[in-house]
Amino acid sequence: MTQAVKGINPAIIPQRLLPGVLSPQNVIDWGWQGLIAYGNGQVVVILDPNTTQIVQTLIRHRHPVCKLKWSRENYHHDLASPYSLRVASVDTSGRVIVWDVAQGTERTQFVERGKPVQDLEWLQSQDASHDLLVAIHAPNFLCLWNADTGTKLWNASYDDVPEIHSITMDPFEPTRFAALGSNCILFVNDFSIGKRPASSGKKYYITEDKDQRRASIQPGGNLAKIAASGIKFLMGEEGIKGNASAASSCRQLVFLPSMRHHLAVVFPTEILIIDVSILEAVSTIPLEQNASPFMRVLPTYQRPALVCMHENGSVSFRVKRPCRISDDILKSEDETASAKYDIFFDTACHSEAFRITNRVRPVGVAMCPVSERSAAVLVSDGRIFIWKVIPSYKDEKFTNAPKLYSLPRNLSSTPTKSSTLSEIISPSCHVLPVTPGLNDEIWGDQIALKYTMVGLFHSISCQVTAIRMCPALTHKNWPYYRPLLAVGLQSGNILIYDLGTGKLMYEYGAHTCEVRGIEWSGLRSIISYGYPQGSSQSTNTLVNNEIIATNIMTGQSMPFRGDKSAESPINMMKISNKKQYVLIIFHDQPIELWDLKTRCLLRVLPKSFPAIHSVEWAPAHAVKKSDVTPDGDQSHFKEHIVLTDSSATLFHCIVEGSSFKRGSRIPHVTERNSTVTSISWKHDHIFMGDTDGIVSLWNLKSKIAKSVPTHRGWIRKVQFGPGKGNLQVGVLFDDGLEIWDADDAVVACSIRTPKQLPKVLDFDWCASDKVVLSCENGQILVMDSSLTLPPQNLPTSDLYYWKPISNPYLLQTKPGLALKAMLQHGMLDEESMKNDIPQWENVKNAMDATSEDIRDLLRDSRNTLDRCSIVAKLYGDESEVRFWEMVANCVTNSNISDVYLDMLSPCEKFRLYELQRCFRHLMIKNNPKQSKQCVTNLVYFGEAERAIQLGLETEPTSNSYYEDCLKSCLIATLHNNKESAQSNVKLIATNLIANDKLIEGVEILCMLGKHLDACRYLATNGCWDLAVWLAKIHLKNLEYEEIMVRWAKHLSSPRVNNKSKAILVYISLKKYVHVLDTLHQMRHFDRAAMFALICQEMHLFPDDKPQELIDSVHGEYARYLRQLGCTGELVEVHEALRADKADSDDTVSSEASSFVMNSSGSNMTDDFENVG
Repeated sequence: MTQAVKGINPAIIPQRLLPGVLSPQNVIDWGWQGLIAYGNGQVVVILDPNTTQIVQTLIRHRHPVCKLKWSRENYHHDLASPYSLRVASVDTSGRVIVWDVAQGTERTQFVERGKPVQDLEWLQSQDASHDLLVAIHAPNFLCLWNADTGTKLWNASYDDVPEIHSITMDPFEPTRFAALGSNCILFVNDFSIGKRPASSGKKYYITEDKDQRRASIQPGGNLAKIAASGIKFLMGEEGIKGNASAASSCRQLVFLPSMRHHLAVVFPTEILIIDVSILEAVSTIPLEQNASPFMRVLPTYQRPALVCMHENGSVSFRVKRPCRISDDILKSEDETASAKYDIFFDTACHSEAFRITNRVRPVGVAMCPVSERSAAVLVSDGRIFIWKVIPSYKDEKFTNAPKLYSLPRNLSSTPTKSSTLSEIISPSCHVLPVTPGLNDEIWGDQIALKYTMVGLFHSISCQVTAIRMCPALTHKNWPYYRPLLAVGLQSGNILIYDLGTGKLMYEYGAHTCEVRGIEWSGLRSIISYGYPQGSSQSTNTLVNNEIIATNIMTGQSMPFRGDKSAESPINMMKISNKKQYVLIIFHDQPIELWDLKTRCLLRVLPKSFPAIHSVEWAPAHAVKKSDVTPDGDQSHFKEHIVLTDSSATLFHCIVEGSSFKRGSRIPHVTERNSTVTSISWKHDHIFMGDTDGIVSLWNLKSKIAKSVPTHRGWIRKVQFGPGKGNLQVGVLFDDGLEIWDADDAVVACSIRTPKQLPKVLDFDWCASDKVVLSCENGQILVMDSSLTLPPQNLPTSDLYYWKPISNPYLLQTKPGLALKAMLQHGMLDEESMKNDIPQWENVKNAMDATSEDIRDLLRDSRNTLDRCSIVAKLYGDESEVRFWEMVANCVTNSNISDVYLDMLSPCEKFRLYELQRCFRHLMIKNNPKQSKQCVTNLVYFGEAERAIQLGLETEPTSNSYYEDCLKSCLIATLHNNKESAQSNVKLIATNLIANDKLIEGVEILCMLGKHLDACRYLATNGCWDLAVWLAKIHLKNLEYEEIMVRWAKHLSSPRVNNKSKAILVYISLKKYVHVLDTLHQMRHFDRAAMFALICQEMHLFPDDKPQELIDSVHGEYARYLRQLGCTGELVEVHEALRADKADSDDTVSSEASSFVMNSSGSNMTDDFENVG
């Protein structure tokens, strides 16, 4: 897939960016694609978490990146909709750019003038479109954008809210979202992609009773205690607003994807779990004593759990306490009745913190959405810590730790091979009765969790003070040459980067002060110097200079001059081209000449020698001459050097051993009283720049001198580019960089800073056509010598990586889809893959980079279903992960699903979970509206006695007192004698429904026990959520199936266009023929063929299976494989599965299944007789 370091041409240095210190606004996100994106100043950096290397850098923004969102992959992928790396980034000016990461190009960009973006979300439901973005624009505008075209579909304004900070979409209700305002929470329930919301939403204020708040709430408090305490709660706009100041301290709102109707409200010292159906807190997660405040919370989907980042940079993992429920337990009225309704989140593990300083602090956190076990913490100095939840079997001595259980032993993988959160932790809710002796078969073993750091990404952590490229590539050093860049930091550290791969090779803590300069003394050694930060280069200042020689291969560092204190600061240090001499120039001290090899002082120039401002060793004119020292073991070569003084006079000197002879003295070309600041010498050309911005060119061969004013002020550095015949010169100014042609003394190209780039502090040539720039924001940028702006982002196929990256999204479309098909069939043999997959060499690199755990899982997979699930997670295909997960839950009857499946979960588990939630509402109700809702829910559940009791508790002063009493009488009458007045009451209910009193009429039908009629009326009137909810509570067999099938057809209708969810409904009903037919209609032939193969393996189809449909599916899939370029055994398998090409259906199915199983390399045989 990608090229490793082996075999890289050392002469090729691609354009790239080395990230530096972050801006305060920068953020991080982890996508389904398996990659991390984070903002680094104005640049978007793409990181591979498995190898911790940079995949891509995206340069186009002119302001700091403040929001990042990877696109969702919740749609079917094929040739028409291939796997693609898309990420949306927003800068502080409000400009949104949607990137194609693999190509390094922007797909589109758009901006709402004068309205910065506060928050950004991709829509989760992607059947209608894959490219819809919801954005909150300051101060209170909601816009829906087409991210493919940059078109704004609609916008809505919420003027009642002064400012909206963030938005969270309800994963269970596509029409609902919640927004965090400056003083309230806004709920909108009519969101639609077709038109803007018509309503202005409902505002709720957050208040707290500070007097009651003084009594601390312990983590073990029950619901009654929570309701009676002074913790923050939500109340309507009509309530008291004078004390509604708590919203200003709210840091985040986020819906829980694992628990329907629940919203997490994050404060620095606690997290409130709100049930949005009654808008009351049902749980509080207080901060532990002496713990760091909450900063951000990431809820998980697979299990009810929270990943919490704290202000000290640590990450805690909090899991909902598991419970066992049954009718008897929920309906018991003992003294501890409320305990069984409580929601507790226990801290399962906590990562280590790092030291927080003014410069180092946590910036953001992201979680892997595929496994939900890994979290990445972004730090302001550019580091990224990657933590992973690791399970271990719990010892009995840990009695105070939270009780967590693994999956049953017959369903779980080994802890080392478990890839997702749902594979290591059992469901949080289980239905009783449970036989005590079968505990392990239901819950598995008790386990403990811990956070382990599995990756650490380093970047340039502070201000860059010096950069220096290693000696240039030559024919002699070609076999072992690597383009290494030495980077000196303000902290005293020195970094060595390989510019060919972008890898940080070494980091040395060489100095105790700021690094002022670096010189290469060979291909594998450097000499650096520095002095303390507070020192100023003035006559009266004395400093402790540090000169350190470092071998970058061994890491050995040693002083070059020994300890010398109280001396003048070093202005510059230059090593001769023959690596013999080191010239050290001080600010107000005689120049020293040192022997580089022996580290001996050869000569100290007299004080009468002029003060030097620039120096350059000659690249040629090195004549070998033996100068034997008294010891008789050393020889030196003659080398030439040119120096300039404050009056711009140029001195030509000859150095030979300890001899330093002054040669010719040449005055400056111009008569202006300026000082030469930098000088560069190549072949017969000497190029100089001075304080007045004038460049001077000396041609020693033709003896012609020329000076050209640049009109750009002080020239800080000039340097010739490497390469024979290359006379390009880089000229660095305070406000930019120019590339000159020394032959013609003209400017070839230029850039200006900070308008076009951040201010450039230093530069060097890294190749004959590449320059490397050190920017003020700490970033290091490798650019083409043409200085094209903005810097070109190269495709990932043109970049080199020091370790192969295993990511299918980086493959081209056809090889990537062909590899997916091969893995789903278990064809891991290289020969079969080589014949079937186009562009095999690229695919082979991807396979070689795949971890051994993934390969073992594929080899050890028990059937096609397991392989499809593994491949879906490997590809980060959200749609397929959800599909195969639902298939596994239904066909294996494992009942290991959690409540996140919501209305697709088993009816008994769903009923008991909702009954528990209903009784929880009874414990925390605190106003007449909530009491009325509780009565209605009790009627739906058939809890007549509780409903009557609650109705009679209405205060006589209440406006609904008379109504509630009559309703209680009606419930009591119908509960005790349903038959006597059934016809009349049913007629009344029907009339209510006909006259727009749907809920009231349905409530009366439920009192009569006419739940099927109630569901039909609700479905007919479009109240599908309540209709399905009621069906799962009461209906059985054919009645339940009727409502669910109607719901699936409704979801498949063109008006709704949510066929993906309709398929999941059919799977939950075990209507596998309907599933196959719907997939065929949607032209999802690859998924349909694999599903048909699974059904044939497990004998899930009925006796009168639709053979014609199955034949059509396999035939279309074989045609699809040929379009991908597959021509071998893979196509033949599905051709053979067609009934018209085999003697009998049973023989075909048996042979095909046998082929697929054998090709995976597993000898395991499975018994599917009891499945389905």
